[in-house]
Amino acid sequence: SGNVELAEFFLPKMGMACSCGKRRPTRLTDPEEPTSIKNILRPWQVRFLAGFGITRGDQLVKAHHRSAQALASALRKYRHRHHMVAFKTKSCGMALQIWSRTAKTYVRSIRQQLIAGTDKLKPPNTMEILSSFLEKMQ
Repeated sequence: SGNVELAEFFLPKMGMACSCGKRRPTRLTDPEEPTSIKNILRPWQVRFLAGFGITRGDQLVKAHHRSAQALASALRKYRHRHHMVAFKTKSCGMALQIWSRTAKTYVRSIRQQLIAGTDKLKPPNTMEILSSFLEKMQ
């Protein structure tokens, strides 16, 4: 259905789109590289960004800050080239902004855990991520 396609497009993989009642994963997909976008984004999103050499959350935040419009246009073309549901460039820009803000919150959380000496790193919870969006709106 359309809602699934929208969630797959706009949202990162971090359990925010799941309404199945299953719990969000509490371990990292790529524990060797805690700030890897593999821990944050869906596989197709990771593949798209890998084409730009973006493999970590901090790289995504910097690239989005520097070249948001170019990334949005490239995302629209990437989806067309891979026969995925099409979205306008403006929607692609919104998706990239969501991914970037999520990555920023995620990296901040991981860094805080590392500074605190946490043995078992965990992704930030959904409320931490949502609160970062609300901060920007005020």
